[in-house]
Amino acid sequence: MTDEAGFTLIEVMVATFIMGVLSVMGLVMLDDTLSSKETLEYVLEEVQDIEQARAIIKNDLAQIVSRTARDEFGFKAESVFVGGADLDNVSLMSFVRNGNEMPGLTAASSSLQHVEYRFENGVLSRRTRSRVDAATDTPILERELLTNLASAQIEFYDGLLWTDKWIGQMSASNAIPAPAAVGLILHSARYGPVRMLFYTPAGY
Repeated sequence: MTDEAGFTLIEVMVATFIMGVLSVMGLVMLDDTLSSKETLEYVLEEVQDIEQARAIIKNDLAQIVSRTARDEFGFKAESVFVGGADLDNVSLMSFVRNGNEMPGLTAASSSLQHVEYRFENGVLSRRTRSRVDAATDTPILERELLTNLASAQIEFYDGLLWTDKWIGQMSASNAIPAPAAVGLILHSARYGPVRMLFYTPAGY
């Protein structure tokens, strides 16, 4: 008579338990992998946004011209470059740059553009208008560059010292009444303080 080998009920239960544990471990590892991938993609997107903002600001500041602007009420700006002087702490800096990139412009449009950088409710934004001297109907284009920021600080270098305000003074190295360099410090929960340094034509 031949003996028949088989599994006991306990052995089957143990094997089932082990398979269940392995399945759960596999799902956890897969979830961790997907979460890590999503986190990495989010971080890379944030870094790309920071680099894009840096490139835009750098390009604007490199094109500063010695031209004051008027607002929609006809009031002339205090200087070619105004920075850190806004009492409501919204406007970081404003100036006129060469090269108008507003959409829909004709050949007869001005080649100059008024640019203002603002920080409000955790958002760093760039505001431009199609005409340097504004009217009540002058189109304004505002673009959000960075969001979810804790704070933003700006400082200006005159060739000798750094200051947190700039209204009309001359740079030590150039006749353009603009700072030789601009420092922008952005604070985010993930990266902490991120400092950007930009040079202007007054610093060349």
